[in-house]
Amino acid sequence: MENLEAKIHIPKKRDGGYYVYIYDSSSHKIIQKYYKGINVDPDPEERLYAAQDLQKALMIKLKSGWIPNVGKDLIKPTTITIAFNEAIQRLDGKVSKNTDQ
Repeated sequence: MENLEAKIHIPKKRDGGYYVYIYDSSSHKIIQKYYKGINVDPDPEERLYAAQDLQKALMIKLKSGWIPNVGKDLIKPTTITIAFNEAIQRLDGKVSKNTDQ
């Protein structure tokens, strides 16, 4: 999904817990949080480096088409006909009239 981003949470107190989260910019919701070994090192700067590495890995996965464990409100069941009609509506005005026919 093109509206998903991986962001880093940096606590106000630098010795607090860092995490990387998947954020849906269309609904303005946090989908999932990842801590995966970020807070092992007591040094805040090292925690930030670990969070940045995890963020990069999650962004690569998102760009390759991976969809994290999202709620039912983001992915709704549909039929081919409904999906096709929705695609036509989204492309309306973006393609030439010959393509639409």
